[in-house]
Amino acid sequence: MKVLVLGASGRLGRHIVGGLLGRGHSVLAFIHSNNVLASHSQLEVFRGDVQDGVGVGAAIQGVDGVVSALSSAAAPPKRVTSNAMRHVIPAMTASGVRRIVSVTGSAACRDNERKSRHPFLHARRERLMRVIPELVIDGEEHMRALEDS
Repeated sequence: MKVLVLGASGRLGRHIVGGLLGRGHSVLAFIHSNNVLASHSQLEVFRGDVQDGVGVGAAIQGVDGVVSALSSAAAPPKRVTSNAMRHVIPAMTASGVRRIVSVTGSAACRDNERKSRHPFLHARRERLMRVIPELVIDGEEHMRALEDS
């Protein structure tokens, strides 16, 4: 498969890229700033901004699947993942790409999970909502956009 990895040069993204390459897949690494990825014959780097719909659409052309390892923790706009999905989902639909894996480490909960009584889930979310609520909200909006698609 040829897989587009969003956030490919981040802490998680670079491990995903390495894992995909190690399994023989071709990778299109979508990066915003620094390329920390080692050169590889099955690796192509695409520089862009996930908040640019034209760039996202161009990157999705010709791939078989998408992995999003985006994070807004260090980004000035705190809605990176949810804004990205507003471009990723329509671009995937237009290109006929039907596979996506998206991760969030923001203690985000799906709407039905907030009603559960799981103590760890609630404690982690409540703590982060006091410190960085915009990160949690971004993660939840990004998950909602994926569910709605």
